[in-house]
Amino acid sequence: MEKTGFIYLWFDKKHKKYYLGCHLGEINDGYICSSKWMRDAYRYRSQDFKRRIIQKNIDKNNLLETEYKWLQLIKDEELGKKYYNLTKRHFGHWTNLDDEKRLTINEKISKNTKAAMSRDDVREKMEAIWEKNKDRVQSEEEKTKRANSNRGKKRTEETKRKIGQANTISLKGRKLSKETKQKLSDRLSRENNPFFGRKHSKELQEQISKKISSSLKGRIPKNTNMFKNSFWWNNGIINKRSSICPGTQWVKGKIKKKV
Repeated sequence: MEKTGFIYLWFDKKHKKYYLGCHLGEINDGYICSSKWMRDAYRYRSQDFKRRIIQKNIDKNNLLETEYKWLQLIKDEELGKKYYNLTKRHFGHWTNLDDEKRLTINEKISKNTKAAMSRDDVREKMEAIWEKNKDRVQSEEEKTKRANSNRGKKRTEETKRKIGQANTISLKGRKLSKETKQKLSDRLSRENNPFFGRKHSKELQEQISKKISSSLKGRIPKNTNMFKNSFWWNNGIINKRSSICPGTQWVKGKIKKKV
C-alpha cells in the first residue's frame, strides 16, 4: 500500500507560536517536525504544545506541493516571530528518494539486524556471546557510569507513551509462573532490595500522601480491603501480613522495633 502524508500545525501556547509542516507517514508515528528550533522547545516543554491535522491522506507526490500552498498563507513578517517556520521555500527533500533511503535510522538498524541474525554464522556467534554474559554482574564502576550518563535527562511525553504502549503489548495476556515470581521475590528480598534498611523522610511521606490523595479525587482505592481478615506474622527476622500462617517457622504478631 502506498504511503500517504498529512499537513499539520503545531501551537505553542506559552509563546503563542505556530509551526506548519508536512510528514509522509502515520499520524501517530511519533514524528514531531523538521525544525530543530521547535523540536528543542518541544523536548523541554512538550506539555505546552498541541498539534492539529489540517489535511491528511495526501499522495506522496503531491505532499510537498500541498505544504507549499499552505506555507504561502503565512505572511513574511510572521516568519520566525509568530511562526517557528523561518522560510516558505519549496523544498524537494524526500520526494525523489526511493523507499530504502526514506527509512529512519531505527528502521535501518532493525532491518540490518534482522538480516544479520538470519545468517547461521552470525546467530551462532551471538548465542556464544549471550551465553558467556548470561551470569555477568556489572561492577560498581559500570553502574555508576551508566547512572551518571542518564542523570538529569527527561523523557518526552511521546517517549513515555511509546514505552507504556510497548510494555502493555508485551505483557498483555501473559502470566508469570510460580518459579519466576519466586525468583523476582528472592532478587528483591532483604539485603537485595535497594531500599532495605532505609525509610522515607517525613517531608517525602507527606508529599507522597498529598499526591495520592489528589490523584484519587475522593474515590476509594480498589485495594482498600486487601488486608481484611488478615494478621501480622513474623519469623523472628521480618514481619509479614497474611490471612493464613506463612509457614511452620512463623508466629502471630509483629516484631517490635528496638528504640
